[in-house]
Formats: sequence, structure tokens, C-alpha cells
Amino acid sequence: MDALSGLDAHQKPPEDIRLVYKSYQKMKVAALDWDENLLDFKRELSKTHKSKVKVLHTLDYEHLQGIFQQFTGEVVDVSNRACEKKATIPASIPVYEHDDCPGLRIIPSAIPLSTQRVLLDRLLHRDLVNPRHMTNVHLHHHLIQPASGQSFFSLPPEPVPVYRPKDPAVHGPLTLESLLNRKLRWVTLGGQYDWTRKRYPTSEPPPFPDDIARLLRGLCPDILPEAAICNLYTPGDTLSLHRDVSEQCAAPLLSLSIGCDAIFILSALKDRGTPMETTYPPATIKLHSGDIVVMSGPSRFAWHGIPKVIADTCPEALSEWPSFECDSTSSIGVRPFSQWSGWLKRKRINLNVRQMFAGE
Repeated sequence: MDALSGLDAHQKPPEDIRLVYKSYQKMKVAALDWDENLLDFKRELSKTHKSKVKVLHTLDYEHLQGIFQQFTGEVVDVSNRACEKKATIPASIPVYEHDDCPGLRIIPSAIPLSTQRVLLDRLLHRDLVNPRHMTNVHLHHHLIQPASGQSFFSLPPEPVPVYRPKDPAVHGPLTLESLLNRKLRWVTLGGQYDWTRKRYPTSEPPPFPDDIARLLRGLCPDILPEAAICNLYTPGDTLSLHRDVSEQCAAPLLSLSIGCDAIFILSALKDRGTPMETTYPPATIKLHSGDIVVMSGPSRFAWHGIPKVIADTCPEALSEWPSFECDSTSSIGVRPFSQWSGWLKRKRINLNVRQMFAGE
């Protein structure tokens, strides 16, 4: 049991939220369009949602423009592309809260597509190859890092096993294609969470990427990024119901979506720490590329999970990542990463960021 939250990371979720989770896991994609319980900011809200969803405040255009331009302007252009990087954002972005999810802040389309592209480059070209950033693959395989200045996407997707298992009796070797298309499920930034023991190691963690931290703090100043897990989902994947209770502070969690849409389910806690601890009714939200949710207050230690990732929903402007038609070609007329073009079309990338310790 975590000393700060008084909650057990191994505890099973309540039956009511488990039933809702299973119902969305089994639900046909077409049925989602008619589900009035599903909160989707890209369609007209139902009467129930209109009565329960309110705007807390809005994010100012000029403030956001400076944040996005600073982030994209600092990018190391590993793809050597000549595409326009200027962020296009609306005059203001509303921040919503739902009555059934007190403390859960929902920011639809918080990150413009151009900034999402640069963020993908940094996460998957730069941070993934950092040997101090652990992945799920490191648990069972020897993961050879690409040469300096390259990413895994710099290499051709040849069907030749290159990553040896630590225990050949249990696991087989991996090809680069299987690694990037299916086997790679997460990479950790900053504090390297131990998923087996459900705790953070006591050793000094690698620093959290400064540029990503500045981007996120610009959007949500009450977030101090110290650790993150970058999840890589394929349609058909899920994230089981759980609570994030291992951090030594109650600072908010921030979750950013890129790529395919997903169904997010959350049930905030009532009367935490009392024998009569209960939860608010489960809420379900359809998350789109660029959306941010911030879990704070009663939602900070909420039960939450992803029962469904929806295929064929990646924004067209991102679907070619990591290689785009507008990218400049090399001296021999080849676009960088062209052999992996369209990889993101089948993926959802979720960056889940948290503060580990109290105070700055």
C-alpha cells in the first residue's frame, strides 16, 4: 500500500467500472457513434452531457502560440524535411470538467498537428534510442541501439532476427519489423517505473527531456514532469483498469494522445481513505489525437483504463509518419524513413506524465 495515497496498487477495481469497461471492450465500433453515454467533443453533446460538462477556463491563443513555436523551432530535424512547421491553433482552447469526474480536466485538440509531428519525432527518434530509457522489450531481450544519430526507423524493416532473447527457452528472437509493429508497447522517460514491483527505483533516474517538459508545463503549469510512460497501442490493444498510486505526491497526472482514437474510462474516488470509500459513476470519453486529460483532485487516484483503440482514425495529416510526401529527399532521391511510411496510421501513442516527489 502506498504511504501517501493509502491505496493499494495491486487492488482490483470495483465491479461496476469493470462491467462498463468490458461493455466498451466488446462494443462494435459502429455502435460508438450512437452511444449517448460516450463523451465525444467532436460531435454534438447529448442533453445529459450538456448539463454536466462545463468550461472551467480557456487557454489563450498568444500564450499557446509561443509555446508551440518554441517547441517546434528547437527541433533537431532528423528527417531533414522541408515541411511547414508553424503551428495552427484556434483563438482559444476550452478546458472542460465533467460533474461525474471532479478534478478531471479535458482539453480537446490541445496540441496542433504540426506540434504532434515534432513531438513524435522526439519521442520515437530521439528518446526511444536513449539507452537509459527502458522499454518493455528490455525485460526479455537484448535491445541493440542504432548508431549515433540514427533512430530505429532509420533501419530497413528486414525479416531477419536481430534482437536476442535473454532466455531462449522462453522467448524467441525479434526482427526490427516485429519490434516496431507489435512488440514495442512502452518506453519510460525520466523516472524508470518498475512495473513488476509497482514502484520507482531508488537510484537516480535519467533527466526528463527538458523540451517536452517545457511544452507540457506551458499547457498545464501545475504539472512538474519527472517521469512518463509513452505507450504504443495498436487497434485491439487495451490498458487494464488501474490506479496510479506509486508517486510520493498528489500532483496531477497528464495524458496526451496522438494517432488513433481511443475510449477512455474513469471513475473518480469519493471519501478516499475512509472505510466507506466509494467512486463516482464511471465516465467514458472518446480521446482524439492532440487531446489532453489532466487527472487532479478526486480524479488523481481514479480508476481508469483504455478498453478500445479504434482503427482507421489517425488524422490524415499524421498518418504517413515517420515519412511524408512533403519531406525533402536525400542526394539520391530517397525520403528519410520512407520504408516505414504510414507506421502511425495503425498506432495510438499515449504520453502519460507525472510528478514523482512533492515540491519542486
